[in-house]
Amino acid sequence: MSIGEYASKFKELSKYCPYYRDMNKRSKCSKFENGLKPNIKQAMGYLEIAQFQILMDCFHIYENDTKARQAQWERKSHKDKKINLSEIG
Repeated sequence: MSIGEYASKFKELSKYCPYYRDMNKRSKCSKFENGLKPNIKQAMGYLEIAQFQILMDCFHIYENDTKARQAQWERKSHKDKKINLSEIG
């Protein structure tokens, strides 16, 4: 599940829980962060962001950067394989 999908589901389900509607902003952010995978949580948790929308924006940027980094690594890996195959043949 992507961060965006998790955020959408979190927002949708929190509507049905009075505790989440009434909780302070930092508590809501903490609850959201606690549902993330540890490696993702570690990337932003230390910032202690107290506004939910700002936290969402930061995690969307993180997710997009991670996808871009992964795509770049895959392109490089594919290019390296091509070079190795051309050296063999």
